[in-house]
Amino acid sequence: MVEPPQLEREASLGPLADDKEEVESDDDSVAPPIEVFMPLGDMDAARCMAVVYIDSLPPFASLAGVFAEPIFAKLPGLHVTMAASSIGDMYARFLSEDDKELAILHQPFHNDGATFRLMREEEADHIPCNMKWVALVLARRVPIEHLSQLNVAASFSYFGETMEVDAVSLTGTDCAVVRAAVRLKHEQFVPSEVLLTRKPWGSRLITLHKIQVWRVED
Repeated sequence: MVEPPQLEREASLGPLADDKEEVESDDDSVAPPIEVFMPLGDMDAARCMAVVYIDSLPPFASLAGVFAEPIFAKLPGLHVTMAASSIGDMYARFLSEDDKELAILHQPFHNDGATFRLMREEEADHIPCNMKWVALVLARRVPIEHLSQLNVAASFSYFGETMEVDAVSLTGTDCAVVRAAVRLKHEQFVPSEVLLTRKPWGSRLITLHKIQVWRVED
């Protein structure tokens, strides 16, 4: 079992679960955005796109034209079209990934006081993953058919990566609680409840308690 820093006093699993002074409240936790796992998209089209960032932009009649002009001057024959974007200032669409990489290699582009910089779509506006916190989590009401390392990890995947599950839970010696060390996706956040969909028996709401949290370094 992953060993957390020692608590000030030793306590058995029962008091840890029931003692209000030991179990941290989740009432002050701010829920992060809901994470949605997407199927693989149109990667070929996305690799031909670059996000455009513009510095010191004076007024132009045609933003697309003022960006395309310095690209055509520096890279004759390179074709680029523009599209509106909610990331950066706009999108630049190239005919191929090689064309996009060529433009990125020769950036920045300048025109009439404006500076245009390109960033690959896969590198733009991403949230860095900072999994520096591990929580000792206690779960109640876990369906007995899911008392396995794989399924416990799946039930906690919304808020973290399960590092280890207490062997007492996995062997069926104690089916009342599941205790696990979970590396958190968002600092300090552990939800108080998770709704598990159980096929073919419907759903069950499991309750979670954050027993202890500590910082780790890679």
